[in-house]
This record gives sequence, C-alpha cells and structure tokens, in this order.
Amino acid sequence: SIGWYGGYYKLARFVNCEWHVGLTIDLLRHIREQGVSDDRSGIIHTYADFEGEDPVDRASLDTPADAPVALSLARLHEKKGLDTLLDATAKVPGLYVWIAGEGPLEAELRAHCKRLNLDDRVRFLGWRNDRGALLAACDVVAFPSRYEPFGTVTVDAWAASRPLVAADAVGPAAYVKDGENGLLIPKNDVDALANALTRVISDKDLAAKLVAGGRESYETQFNKAAFQRDSKAFYEKIIAHAGPFPG
Repeated sequence: SIGWYGGYYKLARFVNCEWHVGLTIDLLRHIREQGVSDDRSGIIHTYADFEGEDPVDRASLDTPADAPVALSLARLHEKKGLDTLLDATAKVPGLYVWIAGEGPLEAELRAHCKRLNLDDRVRFLGWRNDRGALLAACDVVAFPSRYEPFGTVTVDAWAASRPLVAADAVGPAAYVKDGENGLLIPKNDVDALANALTRVISDKDLAAKLVAGGRESYETQFNKAAFQRDSKAFYEKIIAHAGPFPG
C-alpha cells in the first residue's frame, strides 16, 4: 500500500502503508523527517493538461475584450489570501479579476469588494468546471495563498502558458523562481501584489519571459509524460522489492 501525501499529514494516518509518496520536494522532506526511509519514499509531481482549450467568452462574464484580467482559482477561504487580492486590485486601475471557486468567505469577500468599490471590476464566478477556458481567456494568474503545501494553480498557469504571480507559501516558493517562471511575492503584501500584477500586464516582454520559463518548468516536471515516467519508476521499484509473485 502507498501513502499519498498532498499535505503535511502525520505518519500515523498511513500506518498500514509500506511506501510513501509526496507531491513536492518539501512534502518528501516531511515524510522522511517522520522516520520513513529514503528507499521507501519518493516524489511524484501532479500534472495539468489544458492543450487546445478555447477561451471563455469575456462578454459572458461582463468583461471588456481589451481589459487586463487576473484569474484566481481558489476556494473562498482565509488561507487563500483573496482579501489581499481585492486590496491589491484597488491599487491597479483598469484591472478586472475573476475569482473561480466557492467557500465559507463568499459573503465576507463580496462585502469587502463592495467596500473597495470594485463591484464593476471583480467577478465571483462560483464553482467552475472550465478552468482551461478561463485560463485561456485571462492575462495573468494571481495566486496569493497564505498557506499552500503545493498549489496546483502553479502548474495550471504554466500548462496554460499564462504568467503567474504567486505569494511565497511553502508550495509555490519551492518551485517558482522569481523573474524566471513567475513573480514570487511575500504573503499578505498588498503593495507587492499590486506592483507584480501591474508589471505583468504592462510589460509584455516580462510576461512573455515568465510564460516561457513556466512552460519549461511544466515540460520538465509537471506534464503527463513526466507523471507517467515517475509513477512507473516508483511502481517498478516496489515490484523489484517484492520479488516474483507466487505462481
């Protein structure tokens, strides 16, 4: 049996597992620090695949065709830092924001949006099954999470060839190289987030550089072929340890 760690779970949750897999470098460290041996643990990154997705019609989301759009794919929870995104949006004239997700803070975030006079530029989209179409239609992905063991939004942005602005929660911070495959900013820093979003939407060369770097990171570690390669290698390791099956 394999214990699959998508978060900082305690080893006690996987007492019946002989093998352990972490989704990130830091989760693998966490697993091994709890006493799992190197030869019984490994890392298998998740992947995303949005090839060929048609962009969502901006008019259907009451958004001008020529407006800069930041997309946030997040549960409406305190951990996701969406209040920081709203505060930053107030400092970036003309920026529209799409927030795709549901959660317990919806009413509070909507009220905060109204206090900031942002109702004309922020769209709460609720739960969506078309994240590929949303990614294809946006200009930048905003990922301001305060806590994130990994954050598949990072990989989503890279796979969709969209520039990424991420807060330095432990998951994104392990993979986002500031100025190369994204812009990495301090958590809870409204001014830093506003500045980063402004830079991406106003500097096309920077946006293109971040997209190219993100695409390279995706193709190296986070596409379907890499997932299949690493999964196969881990299973082969288990089979080799088990030896021939009876009969």
